Amino acid sequence: MLKDKKALEQYLEQQCDRIVVDNDLCKYIYTYANETYDIPKGIVSDLISRRKTMAEATEFELFILLDSMHNVIKDDKKIQGIDKFYAMQEAQYYRKSKYENTNIKFPLIFKMIQIEEDQWSGKIDVKTLMQLRQAQLINYNVNAQRTMQKIIKGDKESYKITLNQKAVSEIASGYVHNTFIPNTITLNIPAEIDSEFYYDEDSCSLVIKSLDHFDITDGYHRYIAACQVSDSDNNFDYNMELRIVNFTEDKAKQFIFQEDQKTKMRKVDSNSMNMNKAANIVVTRLNESIRCNLKGLINRNQGLINFGEMAMLVDWFYIKNNKKKGSSNAIQLEAIKELTENINILTESNTKYLEEQWNYLLLLSAMCVFDYCKNNNFDRKNMASLVDKVFKELSNSNNNKLKNRIPRKVLVEYVNKVIEENV
Repeated sequence: MLKDKKALEQYLEQQCDRIVVDNDLCKYIYTYANETYDIPKGIVSDLISRRKTMAEATEFELFILLDSMHNVIKDDKKIQGIDKFYAMQEAQYYRKSKYENTNIKFPLIFKMIQIEEDQWSGKIDVKTLMQLRQAQLINYNVNAQRTMQKIIKGDKESYKITLNQKAVSEIASGYVHNTFIPNTITLNIPAEIDSEFYYDEDSCSLVIKSLDHFDITDGYHRYIAACQVSDSDNNFDYNMELRIVNFTEDKAKQFIFQEDQKTKMRKVDSNSMNMNKAANIVVTRLNESIRCNLKGLINRNQGLINFGEMAMLVDWFYIKNNKKKGSSNAIQLEAIKELTENINILTESNTKYLEEQWNYLLLLSAMCVFDYCKNNNFDRKNMASLVDKVFKELSNSNNNKLKNRIPRKVLVEYVNKVIEENV
């Protein structure tokens, strides 16, 4: 079996970035792959030129690309052998195999509601989406998508699809744990290509009789995440909303622009909405606990303490630095216990903290002091006085580090320096 698909994808990406500017070499690789495995040259070309991401490719397609590189440029010491990534039995099987473009039977019938003459809405499951993938019907239109990343090698340049690997990993994890809330995948039947389809109002069905490909206009990262999970689990399936459109390239660009203009939250507020995030769970528990003096006072709007800002600081001080120390539940429980004790000591020493709104600098001062007391055996009876001093100094400071609402190492180090000066 494939030992580590992600490692192979990363390795092939690096090699493709290195060789893509050598047109003659690439042609030799296309030819070898085609003559040895019957794979269309266009598929190999799309992978090497990164018009198609490695995450979209099947294990066999990755094998073909790796084997072709190894045989065409075998004198290059940077090219790894098949055995580094594939078990011997699987490698032997693939070497005897031929590429077969999975044919999909037309007509394609989608149960959908017509929204406009060129727009339909329905649903699709991942199994069906993967059938479209296997049939090479899902296309990334580089002219109607987000800006690609430029690769410069000497006096030559090429482009590759920009992919946020972190976003893909988070979506894939949501799929696996059944916590991802499905949203819309948009597939475009490009108006510029030959196709034949119609909408049957009686059966509420969009019937596609012929089609060269769909352009994936919205939902590319969700699609890639679905590919990754499907490759590792043949039984994986997931329902999601499907929008099929019949747009020109210009209208597809306008659609993407329109989607990108949706009102965006501050990152701190957006993060606070993720109720699978450990820091958000901790802050929610504090706000609901009868043992915590701040019960009911931590909110996203009009609370004494801003939920999102507190969650960011909890994540920095209690979650990120403790991931290796135990299970997530144990870390959360310890954080809730410590914060409850510190908050109660602070608010009982000075009741103004239960009456006046905490701005970010006060919250930052308190959380940094909590952390300082823990690490320096500082008498917590004097904690309220120290928080007051630190908050006063930070409020009078013009340091640019204090303008950021997201914790950073340089910011925390600066506040710690202020704390040490006031101890």
